[in-house]
Order: sequence, then structure tokens, then C-alpha cells
Amino acid sequence: MSADQTLFEIIVFLVAIAVVVPLARRLRIAPVLGYLAAGLILGPYGFGLVRTEEVVHWLAELGVVFLLFAIGLELSLTRLGAIRPSVLVLAALQIVVTAGAIGGALAAFGADWRVAAVLGAGLSLSSTALAVTLLAERGEIFLRYGRIAIAVLLIQDLAVVPFLIAVPLLAGSGGLPDDMIWAAGRAVGAVLAIVVLGRLILPPLLRILAAGRNTEVMVAATIAIVLGVGWISHWAGLSMMLGAFLAGVLLAETDYRHSIEADVQPLRGILLALFFLTVGMSVDPAPAIDEPLLAAGLVLALVALKTLVIGVLGVATGQGAGLSLRLGLMLSQAGEFGFVLFGLALVSGVLDGQTVSMAAIVIAGSMALTPFLAQLSGRIAARLDRNGGADVAELESECKDLEGHVIVAGFGRVGRTVAHLLLERKIPVIALDIDAVDVHKARSDGLPVYYGDAVRPDVLRAVGAERAKAIVITLDQPHVLERLIAMLRWRFPDLPVYARARDRSHAKRLLSQG
Repeated sequence: MSADQTLFEIIVFLVAIAVVVPLARRLRIAPVLGYLAAGLILGPYGFGLVRTEEVVHWLAELGVVFLLFAIGLELSLTRLGAIRPSVLVLAALQIVVTAGAIGGALAAFGADWRVAAVLGAGLSLSSTALAVTLLAERGEIFLRYGRIAIAVLLIQDLAVVPFLIAVPLLAGSGGLPDDMIWAAGRAVGAVLAIVVLGRLILPPLLRILAAGRNTEVMVAATIAIVLGVGWISHWAGLSMMLGAFLAGVLLAETDYRHSIEADVQPLRGILLALFFLTVGMSVDPAPAIDEPLLAAGLVLALVALKTLVIGVLGVATGQGAGLSLRLGLMLSQAGEFGFVLFGLALVSGVLDGQTVSMAAIVIAGSMALTPFLAQLSGRIAARLDRNGGADVAELESECKDLEGHVIVAGFGRVGRTVAHLLLERKIPVIALDIDAVDVHKARSDGLPVYYGDAVRPDVLRAVGAERAKAIVITLDQPHVLERLIAMLRWRFPDLPVYARARDRSHAKRLLSQG
């Protein structure tokens, strides 16, 4: 194919990316679904404006490489250590039980065990991009339910790495091959070598580069590190994606993590969008058109199965019935890593094109249902919480794993503004108010607001005042405010206090109280 045709296809893809994002926001759907639809329209099964081109596929693979790098960058040891054992058990069991149920059902219907294993593994994972976007849009990302959902997604993302390693190995034979042990040993050796050398070389190298205060140099160095470690991983017989993931984990322990994450974000977003566009191009809608009831039935069966599994496991691990149901509905979809895994399996010869097309339709269908299921889960929570809030025991349960948050006492106009400003900056917030109507409305909007009197020490302990970063008091009754400050100075002397003052003289009195 000519250079002009290749350039034309890349331009078409970039224009599609520029159009899809604002259109998806206007239609209130996930951009991933927009990319898939655009790829279907532009590709050989649509209008045929773009043919499957090697250069575009190569760029798309780079998108997945940088996605794995970003996941590794998020997996600092501190963040992993913050995941509670019960949530870790929930996430691990969810993957095993869901994959086992799907794989077992397929094997029972006569599917090859390798096909069943890959499909079960891919469909057991949820969409991190979609779920986190919905949680953020609904203001639920710092609720206990949101925090547990993100922890489960984090473990699922981590599980992608061994899945990606396993697919090429499964392509080797019809049974468990003898050389899988040798391949696994070689993989472990390569990983250890990358980790050891990375810890020795990367920190001093980044210090030298950062001393030059040149953003372009740091971006170029980051890309070189990601691709270099990926190439080493590929040379050792592993995937480039695993190498990129390891590069992210190594850089997550340096002082430059946040700067690197911000620098590569635009590039990663564009390349990942190209990946989803090429996935959409490769999806043949014929299976869904020929057998619409089967496709719809598979989507509904997957959503029902994952909701049931996560809900039951959530209750079994002590998360509570209401929270577990919300968790199940939010994470009931299959995710973007299913496309990655099935695409790799197609290239490796484990899956055929028709199977991948039907699997892609199931993933896209389950993702399309998620916004509606999230809205349904919010209504369920509002119904369960129709009395406006929780008692002290429920508050304590909700906030028991929260740390470094800000407590907002009073959720009127000022309190709501303060809470939104903090949430926009990714700072966890717990708000308290004694107006049941306002609390119920805020909770229905997905805001972390609870019914409770902030003047009560037991209520403040329940929302983790000992572990909080600060408390912001927005009450408009000066006498109540000063009484609360006096109690805070006595019961929680180390807690920083910010308070709303009515005028300059009131501000002076508050300053005199510290």
C-alpha cells in the first residue's frame, strides 16, 4: 500500500478520535464504545474508508504497551499495601470463580479447553476505564463502595499480566506442554533481571536527566525506557506489554512518578484510542445480525453472572449486602483487556475470527449496559438509605478504611462547594449534615454525605477524625461552630481545623481559638 494511502488512513483515525470524544460525552456513553463504533463504521465491515493496515496496527499495539505502563505506574508498593485483605480476597476469588464458571460452561458445551480458558479469563475482567469514569462522574470515587471497586479493578489489572504471558504458551500444543516449565523459568529470570537492573540504573539516570529541567528530554527518556524494557522482555521470549508493565512498576517507586504520568498521558490516550478503533474495525457484526437473540442472551448472561458472583463474594467477605449489590452492578461488564487478550489469542491461533467477533460483541454490549446499571445501583442505594443516612455503627463501617481524607461539617451551599473543589483534586471527602432532606438529595447525586451531628465526638470518630487530613467547618451558626472547635481542640488536638467566618471580628475570634 502506498505512503499516501497510509497517511490518509492515519489522518482518518485522528479525525475520528477528535470527533468521538466530544460526541461520546454529549451522548453520555464511554469513549471506548465510541471508538469501537467508529472503527466498525470506518473499517471493512462498514464503509471501508480504512483497511487493516500494518502501520496502524503497530501504533495500536503501542497503545496497549503504554496502557500496561500506566497500570504499572499506578501500582506503587504503598498503594498495594493499602488494599485490605478482605478486598484482596474478594478480587482474587471474583476472577477465579467467574473465569471458572465461564470456562467450565464453554467446556461443557464442547469447546477446547484452551479456548474456554482464554474466554473465561478475558470475560472475568471488568472495564477499568469505564468504571472509574462513571464513579468519578457520579462523585462516588471516594465512597467506600467506590474505593472497593477501584481496589478490585486494580487487582484485575494486575491479573492481566499473567494472562498475557499464558496466551502464547497455550498456543504451543493441545495439552500442557513440557516446555511451559522452562518458559515460565525463563520468564521469571527475565523479570528478576529487569527489576534488579532497573532499581540500580533508573533512579540515578532520572536524577541526572531531571537536573536539566527539560520536559522534552524527560518525555523522550520515558518513552525510551518503556520501549527499551519492552524490547528486552520481547527478546527474552515474553511480551512487550509485560516489559512496559515492569517499567511502570519500577518508575512508580521513583520521585518522578507523577511528572512521568502527566507527560505520557496524551500519547497513551491517542495510541490507546487507535487500538480500540482497530478493534472496532476487526469486529464482524454478522454473528449478532445472524443470531441477535444469542448475542443478547450472552450479554445478559455475562452481566447476571458477574453481578451474582461479585455480590455473593462481597457479602461473604463482609462488605454488606447493599454495597455488594452496587459493586456487582458496577463491575458486571467485561472490559477493554478482553479485547487485548482475545486479539493476542487470535494472532496466536488459540481463537478463531468468528469466536473473537462474538466475544467482542458481548464485551461491547455489556459495556453499553453499564451506565444504566450504575444508575440503577444508585437508586438502590438511595432506597436503602431513604432515611437520610446511617447510624454511628454504619458510619464507622463505611469509613473504616479511609485515611488522609477531609471531613466537611455542614453541607449547605459553602459545604457543597468545598466538597466539589476537594473531589476535583482527588482528595477524599466525608461530609456530615443534620438536614435529612439535603443529605438524601446529595446521596442520590452520589455525593459522600452522611446524616450526623459533627458536634458529637462519637460521630467524628466514626468518620475517622483521628486519621483525617483536616476538618472544614461550614456551619453558619457561630455559637455551634465555636462549640465544635472547642470540642475538636480537646478531643482531636492534632486535627487541622478550617472554619467559615461570618465577618472580620468573627475571623479574629476563630484565629484566637487556633
